[in-house]
Amino acid sequence: MSEAYHKVTALGLKSFKSSTVITLTNFRKMLSNRLYVGFISFPTFGIENQPADFQPIISSDLFDKVQYFLEHGHRSRANSKSDPATFPLRAFVRCCRCGVPITGSSSKGRQKYYAYYHCRNRACRSITVPVDKLHEQFHRLLAVQSKSAHDFTRLKSVLFQLAEQRSSHTAARLQQLSDTLSALEEKKRILVDARFVEKALDQETFSEQVRHVDGEIKKIRANIEKVGTEPAVFDEALLEFAEEVYKTPTIFWGRSSINHKRAIQHHFFPEGIVADGEKVGTSSSPTPDFITSILSACEEGGGSPSDDLWNRFESWILSLRLLKKCLDTPEDEIAKWRYRKP
Repeated sequence: MSEAYHKVTALGLKSFKSSTVITLTNFRKMLSNRLYVGFISFPTFGIENQPADFQPIISSDLFDKVQYFLEHGHRSRANSKSDPATFPLRAFVRCCRCGVPITGSSSKGRQKYYAYYHCRNRACRSITVPVDKLHEQFHRLLAVQSKSAHDFTRLKSVLFQLAEQRSSHTAARLQQLSDTLSALEEKKRILVDARFVEKALDQETFSEQVRHVDGEIKKIRANIEKVGTEPAVFDEALLEFAEEVYKTPTIFWGRSSINHKRAIQHHFFPEGIVADGEKVGTSSSPTPDFITSILSACEEGGGSPSDDLWNRFESWILSLRLLKKCLDTPEDEIAKWRYRKP
């Protein structure tokens, strides 16, 4: 690291605050800043390692390599068998005690290397768990998310009905907005006649009223565009993809490449998961399965789901689209972008 430090300072790297040459300590902190891989943290506001909505400037694999070097010095990565593919949960699972994302490395035994996940916080170090053990715990948590073919048959039926309802509602809403827009445009025409034909309005009054009408017209046109571009409720191809993923999520995850694994993890657990070495779980309180909830609301209640449930469902659809896009993207391209929250 010292060699890299001297090279970049010779090239002119300086402290942002003082415009002086950056210190070695601050250089090390900069190398450990997860902002460069698309994660932000504001502890004051309770935000810790949340996916950002901007393009990262380095890949997560490169960041992990640098962190490994900072932690283990010049020892060979190849000799330690610390391949990123061995640790798909690295930086995704957080320590239950300090909240810092865990890392992974391998230790050499008498005859072979043993891979472990452990807390990267030097002041904590409360977790050290074998890779296979944590993966088994994650498999159990992921298996709970599985859905049967029957569930998706019911879901398709419900969504087809909701799509028809939404289509009728959208048509009625567009007609209402169109009528309002026509009325406002007529009102503006009357104002123009009153000012320039009938001479019944002074310039100040005319300008004020036209400005107000133009503002309302702008809002109505924006609403028309928004309603007209709402995503389709019923996307059979996307639901078939979801059925494939949810049928056996553990197998789907297990056979995927490292970056595809990370995409699957973010889809099922967008807030990440926490671990204590003996079990893993979500960081927030468990919420009812929204697929089951939306089926119950429509099948048993005979109506539409609540706004909150519907919003959660739309977020799920957006997340599915992102996951499908990721799995359709070549492995070397995925490392260049991160996953946004839906």
